[in-house]
Amino acid sequence: MAMTPDIDQLLSRLADYPDDDKLLAIIALYYMEHPDGDKDLEYFERAYQVNPSIENTHNLAFWLHHEYGEPERGLLLQKQVMKRQPQSYFPYISYAQMLLAQNYNEDGVFTLRDVEHYEEVISTYQLALDKINNIAPSYRQSHLNKRVFFYKNIACAYAMIDNFEQAFTYFERAQTLISELLTGDFSSIPAAILEEKYYEILLDKARLYILLGDDSKALTLLNEARYHGDCCNLTVASLYSRLGKYSLAAQLTENEAVHESWDWVWYAGYQSDRDKWRKTMNTALKNEQQCLVENQLEAEQYCLENKQQLLKEKLNFIDQQKAEINRLEMILATDDQPRPQDDIQQEIRSMYFGCLLFGCERHRGLIDDSNRYYWH
Repeated sequence: MAMTPDIDQLLSRLADYPDDDKLLAIIALYYMEHPDGDKDLEYFERAYQVNPSIENTHNLAFWLHHEYGEPERGLLLQKQVMKRQPQSYFPYISYAQMLLAQNYNEDGVFTLRDVEHYEEVISTYQLALDKINNIAPSYRQSHLNKRVFFYKNIACAYAMIDNFEQAFTYFERAQTLISELLTGDFSSIPAAILEEKYYEILLDKARLYILLGDDSKALTLLNEARYHGDCCNLTVASLYSRLGKYSLAAQLTENEAVHESWDWVWYAGYQSDRDKWRKTMNTALKNEQQCLVENQLEAEQYCLENKQQLLKEKLNFIDQQKAEINRLEMILATDDQPRPQDDIQQEIRSMYFGCLLFGCERHRGLIDDSNRYYWH
């Protein structure tokens, strides 16, 4: 394991060589590991300003986008890298991930993009796969394992444009590779992560079959997922509910603290045991009513103390509570729980590759765009 660099020595060297971009990058990586304000970003920026190389531009773009919430500039810089046709696969993955991040608006709400958007994501991942094949044979295997991530993400992109045939093809490639890695002794990816990804792909394939209306195949996959070690009962139950298996969904989540935000699980409870559903809804209504009384008392106190800002915030919250109480009362009065809108396509999520910084020894990644690698 490498020794932690002495930051005082690094800064002393920098005083003598202020335009050494490699030294600036090392300092940036040090502050990434040892946070001190925004010094990590400061030194990534300085390295880029001194030498806008592929490595420095990529690192700044990646850090701006994923750590500092500046996606627009991060994407702009990453596009500069892509124009230079880098030899390593890091920039391609990063660019694809930035494109996928555009699926979400400022409020984090998922929105499907046009076909051309996902085709660009797919072609970018394909280029990244080609770059992995160019890595020196002596340590190529460690990187080839990451094809699991590529295959899954390509499958997800195909699913977004309703190309289910290709989506299944790449999901199955990912599962086949996972099985090979689990039975071999050469994987750099922990077995627990591989098992988790296998389970996620089971669910994604089930979602595709639900979209295709093939309930039988979807049910077979869900029955397998149900007994997987990584099974999330709420997630599997939500998919059972979409297939109309309401009793099965309710049984699977009978010991779970189900909230109404799990809309399909909640709907399964309504369909399978109406009396229990009414009791739960009445409890929720009483809790909201009690909370409303408490908040109204607090608002009165803020009014007496002339705390206008707090009073304004509290009154806004009270309005929201009243609307929620009205909604619950209406549902109970009509004895009708609306069927949720189906948003199953947005549940098919791509995987995040983690650190893609050149020179990050902690994550044993690439040293530079020549595909040199931290092997030790």
